[in-house]
Amino acid sequence: MTPLKYSQYLSDRISGSRLAVIPDAGHLVFLERPDDVNREIDAFLDDLNNRGTI
Repeated sequence: MTPLKYSQYLSDRISGSRLAVIPDAGHLVFLERPDDVNREIDAFLDDLNNRGTI
């Protein structure tokens, strides 16, 4: 929901973050592409779990 240039800025400055860009989605990405959003969230959480962060 944040413009891409600001998302990139934040991702570059937040340690441990990961930027996922969902193609063909707008401001309501959670409604427009829920499977893609959930897949990215699951992958991020799996990565945190594998690193022992959670």
